[in-house]
Amino acid sequence: MDEFSSKVFVHVLENFDFYNQGDLPHLTVQSDQVAALHFKFLKAWESLVAPEYAEGSLQMTKHRRRERANGVSKLLKSERFFQTKKLECEACGVDFYALYGTQGFRVIECHHQIPLAHANHKGKTNVEDLALLCANCHRLAHTSESLHLTEALRQYVQGRQVNNGRLSAALEPR
Repeated sequence: MDEFSSKVFVHVLENFDFYNQGDLPHLTVQSDQVAALHFKFLKAWESLVAPEYAEGSLQMTKHRRRERANGVSKLLKSERFFQTKKLECEACGVDFYALYGTQGFRVIECHHQIPLAHANHKGKTNVEDLALLCANCHRLAHTSESLHLTEALRQYVQGRQVNNGRLSAALEPR
């Protein structure tokens, strides 16, 4: 295999799930054919892509990313705890201070309801723009723009919580 073919092969393998969406509608990710093909690709990929470093070794990298000021999130956590004596996820209601004591300050996360790239972002984050969320709800908030605001996220999460001792139909295993 030439170098160009190897690069294309590696690209497709790294993006396997993307390329498998609807390209072969009669096959599903769970199908034996797709699983066998994916396994075959993984084995071939190992021989094509030799690691340039040992696992666990330190690597120098350069990245550009937008930074948030961390003082506002600490302020929110302190204010909320002072007012309520809780560090509660605003979506699911779990109190991380009750669970972990002072370590709860490290566990609860601050969610910026207005993304940096959004037109409504004014260049400075106010405490009112933040919400305290657990890691699960925070991850969920970033799955859809419609869930970025805490009220919408809370309604979504609470609508999917346990109903009459059973998971809602949306959460039941298929």
